[in-house]
Amino acid sequence: MAERKITQEAANYRQPGPSEARHCEHCSMFRGPSSCTLVRGYISWRGTCKHFERKRVEKYARGGAVLGHTKEERQLATAMIGNALIRSTGSRQAAADEAAERIKQRDELDHKAFWHDVEKLLRSGKDIPPIRRQFESIPDPHRVEYQRIPLRFLCRHD
Repeated sequence: MAERKITQEAANYRQPGPSEARHCEHCSMFRGPSSCTLVRGYISWRGTCKHFERKRVEKYARGGAVLGHTKEERQLATAMIGNALIRSTGSRQAAADEAAERIKQRDELDHKAFWHDVEKLLRSGKDIPPIRRQFESIPDPHRVEYQRIPLRFLCRHD
């Protein structure tokens, strides 16, 4: 059976959304880079609609929310950031020190918990797999969005 989706008009879809907290990128129905399980057509990660449903965020045992949606994504993100810090600082020790500094700079519990995991990985001495990948749930800040403009607006009619 074909998937039943509603129109953007029926969903009151608009972009950009009025509040960053209600952008599609934070909705459980958004599927990056530009689709939705409920609303038909191109969906910007910055859009929103009346059916917005916040993604469920898993919790660490120590109380903070986590970055990433699955255990595998959290481990991949931790390894990617650990590798990036090693490349930028030049050594594993300097990278661990940088992660510890970022823990102090963060106010949000989820960010502190994430940077704590990065520091823990860097100080553990375990091999860090060389992972490079783009997460679908994280918008690409370099992505260019195009909008189709009808030809009548481009041609001059005198």
